[in-house]
Amino acid sequence: MEIENARYDGEFKGLADELAQSSLFEEAKFFSPNEIRRMLDMRFVLSLMVTMLSQYFNRDEEIETYLKRYNDEFPDCENLKARFVRVASFIRECGGFDLSSRFWKKADFFTAFIELDYLLSIKHIRLDPCSVRDALNNLYAEVDRVAAGAQDVSGDATRYARAALQATNDRSNRVTRGLIVRTLLLKAAASDVAAK
Repeated sequence: MEIENARYDGEFKGLADELAQSSLFEEAKFFSPNEIRRMLDMRFVLSLMVTMLSQYFNRDEEIETYLKRYNDEFPDCENLKARFVRVASFIRECGGFDLSSRFWKKADFFTAFIELDYLLSIKHIRLDPCSVRDALNNLYAEVDRVAAGAQDVSGDATRYARAALQATNDRSNRVTRGLIVRTLLLKAAASDVAAK
């Protein structure tokens, strides 16, 4: 990241630097001082941004492509920033994600953030913050039970756990987690509509 930081200093990287300073990350102490010193906060946010603009990809393979493409100018800057702020605000509205929750683990947060962005900003689906919080907390509780060796858990929780505990940044595991979370959130949204 240090080499890329020296090579690219355009709008795309500037936005990543700005978003990495988000109070959402600060409040949750999401990045350790060592991660910040090593610019891993910037790499994480760049991965979020590139995924928001494209799709899940393997590890951090696409980051340099986007840094290079948008080094001179980034026409979608304000739109992407607004999408980021929309999801961060929605997460705050959810409340109830204890700092010890899986939600704040990097792979789990990444998946939830990307899927919330997709549903809120791309599909324009109305989500109820309380329903989202409850659905995700239930999933994470099941995943923690899988990690502890429980056998009586849903297939989705078992598949999610496998994709969240090993090779978390591989594209296939990102896709697996994303599909499970997206399906879960769509079910929560459908239940909310049916209840009205």
